[in-house]
Amino acid sequence: MLVRETAENAAEVLADVARRMYQSGMVSAYEGNISVRIGDRVLITPSGICKGLLDPDMLVEVDLEGRQTKENGIFRASTETRLHTAIYQKRPEIRSVCHTHAPFSTAFAVLNQPITSNAYPEARTLYDEIPVAKYGRPNTDDIWQDVMRLIPDNNILLLANHGPVSVGTTIWDAYLRMESCESIAKVLYYARQMGKEADLPPEEIEALQALYRRKFAPNVNP
Repeated sequence: MLVRETAENAAEVLADVARRMYQSGMVSAYEGNISVRIGDRVLITPSGICKGLLDPDMLVEVDLEGRQTKENGIFRASTETRLHTAIYQKRPEIRSVCHTHAPFSTAFAVLNQPITSNAYPEARTLYDEIPVAKYGRPNTDDIWQDVMRLIPDNNILLLANHGPVSVGTTIWDAYLRMESCESIAKVLYYARQMGKEADLPPEEIEALQALYRRKFAPNVNP
């Protein structure tokens, strides 16, 4: 059941969605991270812990600068915590950030190719184009520098050579964007293996882009 998080149940919802990330194959044993913002604090998945084995009490609390605010035994915040907190600072309306290594989306990231198509209406309507942020070394501040250029105008993007990052006003919102991105990437991969895409006419692409701007762009429906 899809349960919207509150301050009281946010840890349970976040742990539930993290386990779903693992079960759906979007992360392997040590990959990926997901967080939720609650006021001026952030709950984030711990470093080095399989998302499929995650319990709510394993989550780590940090402030908006990424500093751990509470001791939690052996658990330490994800090494990519600053990616999350930088996004929260850039877009205050965002309440959750999700980063995975979903295979098909990550394949586009490794190729440094945006996810876009003139043949697949859902890709244009939901995201228009999922862009690629410039490469930044993992576990350093470099990983999020170019994200700041793209995140104001995109609810999901690719980290070059790394994987996708999505945002939302709820935990489920961020996760389901990730799931839909992976589905689009998978369809495009198979279509391109089978032959040449049957592009829609330019006027239809313009209509789909207008629908995106009206219903799904960040400044309309973050």
